[in-house]
Amino acid sequence: MEVRWFRSEFLSFVHLYRDGMDQDEGQMPEYRGRTELLTAGLTDGNVPLKILNIRPSDEGQYLCFVQEGTLYEETVLELKVAALGSAPLISVEGHQDGGIRVVCRSAGWYPEPEVLWEGLNGRHLPSLSETKSRGDNNLFDTETAIVIKEQSNQNLSCCIRNTVLNQDKESAVYIADPFFPRVNPWLVALSLILMVLFVCLIGLVIYHFKTKGKLTGEVGKRDLEIDKAAQEISKRDKEIDKAAQEISKRDKEIEKRDQEISKRDTEIGKQDVEIGKCH
Repeated sequence: MEVRWFRSEFLSFVHLYRDGMDQDEGQMPEYRGRTELLTAGLTDGNVPLKILNIRPSDEGQYLCFVQEGTLYEETVLELKVAALGSAPLISVEGHQDGGIRVVCRSAGWYPEPEVLWEGLNGRHLPSLSETKSRGDNNLFDTETAIVIKEQSNQNLSCCIRNTVLNQDKESAVYIADPFFPRVNPWLVALSLILMVLFVCLIGLVIYHFKTKGKLTGEVGKRDLEIDKAAQEISKRDKEIDKAAQEISKRDKEIEKRDQEISKRDTEIGKQDVEIGKCH
């Protein structure tokens, strides 16, 4: 008689019982030392397999094959793995966004669990953040946070549920009045005064920039006028320089003519002297 438990491959088995004893050769390495065939009911047709130290990776389909002589039968079973984790640990971790930040942590769940926050009368409360991660054992660790702003939610509970087993674990906490942020009338008045001063300051800054912009515009306009006047002066200076050059040129011509006239006068004087000698 042969009893073979296997998964996807017939030859690579989870457990094999043949010839009145368990067979190790060919067994899947991950099941070695963790399986046991309960033989007490073999004569009645019961061939149950016991898997020790169950793991999330053990989840899935298993095929049971039984053969005696030329007769054989097989069937398929679905194994679901589930684990209940630790009881939720709730901690109050300070103020945030005008309320109280509360965190719920738990470890060792499979499959991925559901996490619910509940307030007074079982009213569900939305969480601020939720993180789920897998540890070395492939089980899920969960951490979820909530911010409580209403004192009506002083009675707070964190419930973590395994959807396969339909079981959950829950922890509760009571948040005392002193933990909630209180509004001080003096602080409110001071806040209003500071807000008014801030608005006035903003107004002064805007007025300053507008005035500065207007003055800058006027100064810019005057600078343009000054530049234009400077250009006119420069143009006139050039015209004056040109006129001076013309005058200088004319003076040189007049001086040259004077020199020529003086030269002619000198020659005429010499001629007169010579004529006088002849007489």
